[in-house]
Amino acid sequence: MKRIFLPLLLLIFILFSAPQVNADGFNIYMDRSFFALHGENTQIAAINYENGVEKLLLAVKTEQLQDDSVVWIVPVAANASEVKINIFRDFPHFSGSDIVMVDRDRMSYGFSLAYGASVTQIYPAFLVMYGSFFGGQFRGIGYGAGDVEIYATVEKEGITTQVIKADTAIGLYNYLNGKNITISQGSIPILEEYIGEDYSFVVSWVRAIAGNESHRTPSIFVEFPTDKIYYPLKPTSLYGDRGIPILLYVVGLAEPELYDGIKNYTLVRYFQGSIFERWGERGWLKEFYPNATDIGAGQYRAHAIYYTTIMIGNEDDWIIPSVYQKPETPSADIFTEDLWIKHDSPPHDVEQALARNEVFSYMRENPTMSWAIIIIWIALASMISSWLAGLLMFKGYGFKTALLGLANLLTLVIFIIATFGFFKKEEINRPKFIVAFTIIFLIINFVIFAPLFTFFLF
Repeated sequence: MKRIFLPLLLLIFILFSAPQVNADGFNIYMDRSFFALHGENTQIAAINYENGVEKLLLAVKTEQLQDDSVVWIVPVAANASEVKINIFRDFPHFSGSDIVMVDRDRMSYGFSLAYGASVTQIYPAFLVMYGSFFGGQFRGIGYGAGDVEIYATVEKEGITTQVIKADTAIGLYNYLNGKNITISQGSIPILEEYIGEDYSFVVSWVRAIAGNESHRTPSIFVEFPTDKIYYPLKPTSLYGDRGIPILLYVVGLAEPELYDGIKNYTLVRYFQGSIFERWGERGWLKEFYPNATDIGAGQYRAHAIYYTTIMIGNEDDWIIPSVYQKPETPSADIFTEDLWIKHDSPPHDVEQALARNEVFSYMRENPTMSWAIIIIWIALASMISSWLAGLLMFKGYGFKTALLGLANLLTLVIFIIATFGFFKKEEINRPKFIVAFTIIFLIINFVIFAPLFTFFLF
């Protein structure tokens, strides 16, 4: 007994010296995904899809605002007459916690119960305290009329945006040349693939920006009907072997249809959080997300929403937890197809994580259930521990001592008092029995009950 007591005590000390989950809920790793300015070669976009209508926001870099030679050309999978455009002063801010990461943290709930139960042994409480004490930007196509028809024009924030329909390639080239972009016919064949199809183009360029606008990120707003979420990837291939990381925020739980060329470079994550305007901006978010609520002074915010991030490649300042494999940034020439995204179609593991999160949310809102679980947990662990201690050490006292274990519900102190009252000195070695009980109790908590609870719940 002495040979195993010290190693077990050391193991218990290590267990309680490590950081643990608090008992009144969960210490959840909150991975924030705030939007921030990104590098020059990055595309950032946000998409909200409702009732067959896609609302697409393309972020504009501050550096691009100061360069009047930049033109953005965005193919849109809709007839030009059905496309609406606008220009916003800023890009929405997304903040939330990764659903899968939260689910993984909540899978440690069984061990949080084990920690809570172990405090009945009194001395682990001191070890618990000891352990706690120490314990962007849319780059678009940067190149930059005849058979081109202009359907809409918006001029705001120093940016001009137009919706056009091109019936022929030469008409499109003439239109672009008219914007002081010298380009020869046939030099950008990717765009010609959209001509003659049911596509239109949203073309934007900088007019003039007054004052210092480095604090904001204007965005181009495009609204159009579509049966499935659409994002134009093919035009980015014009950058050839340059790496162009892409980050898409999609409101809701969505699943991209990844073709083989980009699968290994893509990371899809799912969040629960909110979307809001930067302080000082006024009301534009309501057009992108009609369900946003007014939080005062004409400012809007949407709370408790789900959203999806689709990262193709990565930038150094994008937050990617180590549990995920950080994708490499591919050369732009792999973007041989546009991206189509299924809405309200999360993977099976995300659906399961959401279901488990609902269970835990219910338990958090109903603390009596958590108390009931931990009382039953302690009672069973105590009875089994007392029974095993009697059976293994003193033979013949196993079943008799099972009920004695219930005294541990009132902590080890009461169990010790009950043990001295239950057994006579000449019957057993009472101190040895108590030591055996508490060691077995802790082993049952952490080695058996916690893993079993996690297994059956998850």
